[in-house]
Amino acid sequence: MDADDYESIQATESELRCIPGESGTYSTAVRNWNAAAHLSTGDLLFVVADDLRPSRGWDTQLTQTLMNLNPKNETFAIKIRDSPEPQDTLMRHPIVSRAFFEQYGLFNENFNGVYCDNDITLRAFWEAILIDGRSASFEHSHPAINHEVVASESHAKMNRSEEYRHGESVLFQLWPQWKIESGARPILPNRTKMRSRGLLRLRAYVWSLLTLASIKFPVRRKFLQLRDRAVQSTVYRRIRKAGA
Repeated sequence: MDADDYESIQATESELRCIPGESGTYSTAVRNWNAAAHLSTGDLLFVVADDLRPSRGWDTQLTQTLMNLNPKNETFAIKIRDSPEPQDTLMRHPIVSRAFFEQYGLFNENFNGVYCDNDITLRAFWEAILIDGRSASFEHSHPAINHEVVASESHAKMNRSEEYRHGESVLFQLWPQWKIESGARPILPNRTKMRSRGLLRLRAYVWSLLTLASIKFPVRRKFLQLRDRAVQSTVYRRIRKAGA
């Protein structure tokens, strides 16, 4: 909570809490999440927003996705299902291991809110292990997903056009374009074969995904270039034919 939120400060006086800034300072979602994360002591850190509602058995399902990974030693993150899109891989509500947090922190402090989830998803995929935890389903009552939800004042402030411009600028400073466009693909830990592979085989599988993603971008870019040339050539021939 902010330092000028006197009512909340008084109500939580006996609780473990975080007051990350002096009164009048610019409060951002990233600053607040990071400040709260530094108070955490558990092996797994879960970013839970007030518009996220879990399904029954979510904790058991997440535990099963860990396989034999030790969150104190292994740098990994978990992608949960918080979107109606089944192929969605963006970590809007990331879960990270203690080792991940100690090595990378939570959200990059250069972001205010917008695009911080893109950055942590890319970091998990390219520099750690991104685990598929989408078997654990959560209802995300977000205005962009559920149009019956009324956007709050803080949501509107965080989603201003200038915030998007700032977030995009920071993202492209941190990551090359080909890594951003290649996307992220979580591993599939719920398969029995994947569980029994062991850590070395798991890392080899992750490496193969990274290699595939590295090849995918230049191949796709070349394909698009050839396609555009073919379209332009066809259009040019039609114009000449019509002119004749």
